Amino acid sequence: MPTAAFDLLGTFFSTEPLRQRLCALGAPDHALELWWAESLRDALALTGAGATRPLEDVLAATLPRILAELGRPAQDPSRVELVLKGLRVLNPADGAADAAARLSASGWTLIGLTRGSEAHARALTERAGLRKQFAALIAADHLGTRHADPYALARQHAGGETWLVTTHAWDAIAARRAGLRTAWISRRERHWPATYPEPDLQVPDLAACVQVLERRGATLGAMHA
Repeated sequence: MPTAAFDLLGTFFSTEPLRQRLCALGAPDHALELWWAESLRDALALTGAGATRPLEDVLAATLPRILAELGRPAQDPSRVELVLKGLRVLNPADGAADAAARLSASGWTLIGLTRGSEAHARALTERAGLRKQFAALIAADHLGTRHADPYALARQHAGGETWLVTTHAWDAIAARRAGLRTAWISRRERHWPATYPEPDLQVPDLAACVQVLERRGATLGAMHA
């Protein structure tokens, strides 16, 4: 039985609504990308130093710095909190719920993978009515204070061929090194970095990804029939 490990934040759940909340603070349109990139950098640095923290904690700590960098410092704390509250009410991205339903019906095992906390991942999937679709949620909590490999943990929960589905090129290359096959959805980053080995699959959206994975699942099933 093949496994699809979905990156949750930014791939399965859309972060676009956070852009509107940032713009309400007077931040420019690109503030979301800057906030996310600097927070991921800081989160990965903490993990490398043996001090893993859930991504939502790092996002909260990074936001005041981002606003200051963009010339919007000294914001009312209650208004900043409105942005952070948005993390708790993210909705599935276009096609995400359908992707989960179709792959589950096709015999795929689904795993949710996140740099955030397990509680945050569980809350988002339960709010969307999709928690039961995922066999496991692998989160920053599971990394502990050591530099554990989240992709290796995903493989431990997986059955058969395992794919990472993500919109982040850096995520895909790390998963590939851990032995996962990779499906990169180009809707966010648009361009694959020339310094990275090509992913196994490049598609524009989740709908196209599911079509390919359904065919792959059928092929694997026929091989083992």
